[in-house]
Amino acid sequence: MPADQSLSDAPSAHHSNAADPYPCHARAIPPSAAWAISYGYCRTSLDALHGATDPRCPKDCQHKAPRSVVKQFDLIFHERGAMAAAEAARRAKHGND
Repeated sequence: MPADQSLSDAPSAHHSNAADPYPCHARAIPPSAAWAISYGYCRTSLDALHGATDPRCPKDCQHKAPRSVVKQFDLIFHERGAMAAAEAARRAKHGND
């Protein structure tokens, strides 16, 4: 299916260049929403299939979960659910709160 040629390819306030790093890597806290579960790390980086290797997330991003945390998160998520996995991820990042 052809692309809509009437739309501009130039970045805008809502659409950036898809090759640029995500802007959240420069923020003090990981991206989240008030209603969302706090994981301690960027939730996308905890995705064992794609998020952990996302090329737009810089390798030195302070919010990116290490591979060891991603593996543990994935196991706990599938065995005990999101809340248990979130608690384990927060503990891995911040220690026993």
